[in-house]
This record gives sequence, C-alpha cells and structure tokens, in this order.
Amino acid sequence: MEIILLDFGDVTREAMRLREGAKAAITTQYVMDKILADMYRIEGEIFKSQGRRGGGSWKGLSDITIKRKGMTDKLITIGMAEGYNASGQDLLRKSVTDPTAEYSVGHATKTTISFGTSRPYGFVHQFGSTKRRVPPRPFIKFTGRDIDRWRQMIYDHLLRPHTVK
Repeated sequence: MEIILLDFGDVTREAMRLREGAKAAITTQYVMDKILADMYRIEGEIFKSQGRRGGGSWKGLSDITIKRKGMTDKLITIGMAEGYNASGQDLLRKSVTDPTAEYSVGHATKTTISFGTSRPYGFVHQFGSTKRRVPPRPFIKFTGRDIDRWRQMIYDHLLRPHTVK
C-alpha cells in the first residue's frame, strides 16, 4: 500500500487527524443524542400542523366525535369537552415531544435510536383501526430530508471531528 500526503501538512498532523476520526467513530453518543432531540422537535411540528408536516393533514374527525369532544383538533385532548373519554392532558403528544414525559420512548446509544410512545392507543392512531373505526393519523413520520440531515450529522461527526473527549 502506498500513502501519499498532498497539501495536508506534515505526517504528525495528519496522524493526529486520523486519530481524531477514529475516536469520533467510537464516540458517536453525542451525535445520536442530537438526532434523538431533533426527532422530538419534529414531532412538535407535526402536532402543531395537525399532520401537515411531511405531506397531507390528518383525516378530520367525524361530526359525532367533534360534538362529543367539543373541538375539531385531532390527537389533542387539552381544551376538549368535559366528560369526553380521554385525560385532557395530551399524553400522546407529550410522549413524543417531551423526552421526560410519561409514556415517552426515546433512547440513544452509540449505534441505535429508539423513538416512539408506549401510550395506549398510540398504535391505533398511528395505523388506524377498522374495528374502532379510527382512520390512521400517523403522528410519527420523518421525511427523506430528515433522514438526509441525520446522515449529514453523522458524516460531519465522523469525518470532521472536533476535539473528541
């Protein structure tokens, strides 16, 4: 194998740069935590836009549900009519927008990210249920641009390491 250094400075400085890159490859926790935080931020945008972020709005509520709930907001329980069958605390929304919230499932390691909610009925709202007559209202949806941004964050971390601790 032949290595040729061109315009990178001396061999010692290049060796240091390669060592920093190797450290970055085994210390990815920082960048994975940043990506996880970005997922929570995106979920906030999805709920604010009622599903429009990433294409298309969530299917509207039925007239019966609007009457019982007392509002037209989808997957939102704060401000709804008293006695409606929900907590009124927006536990589903909080679980995917606040990492400290009850039911939040968010964990990053050096190589993986787990993200979601353990809130009952979260699955039903995400994928819909013919049995319960609930249309899908995907509240966890990331775009290709999100994935590209996360790839770039990892790329920058690995190939342009700063001081790695």
